[in-house]
Amino acid sequence: MPASDKHPNYTASLPQWKLVRDCVEGAPAIEKGGVKYLPRPNAGEYTYETDVRYQQYLKRASFVSFTSSTLEGLLGMVFRKHSEIELQSSIEYLKDNATGSGISLDQMARSSLSSVLQCGRHGFLVDYPEATEGLSVQSVSSLGLRANILPYRAENILNWQVVTINGITVLSLVTLC
Repeated sequence: MPASDKHPNYTASLPQWKLVRDCVEGAPAIEKGGVKYLPRPNAGEYTYETDVRYQQYLKRASFVSFTSSTLEGLLGMVFRKHSEIELQSSIEYLKDNATGSGISLDQMARSSLSSVLQCGRHGFLVDYPEATEGLSVQSVSSLGLRANILPYRAENILNWQVVTINGITVLSLVTLC
């Protein structure tokens, strides 16, 4: 399968992920979904009058976001205690700025768990700038070479393949959006 293809599991899961994400977002996303989430009562009859009636039907519809409340409750249970993060001193900076854009490891953990609870998966790409081999710790620091952990939502991991090497399943291909 070429890297440009979408994994069959991705294609099959995408509509369900969209539904769950919309339910978590709440009424505005559900209303924006229109006939996808609230079908027209008279689907065969499309006239100006039925359209006006449908728009009124949409305005009267209510959506209670139990999905969002459940998600927040689960996240609250997991993060009710402060996280204890222990890192080697050389990568201690990741605690406060894991992504390079100011997001801490604690914030990233919460966001990632939220995504996993919604879609069942989430990805990370750890990126480190190219550097010549054998640099001292002082040189690395003066050059500002820092690792970044980039989060990827399930919807942005389009394709993947795994292989088994010596009984261990290893990721051999990932296509990211």
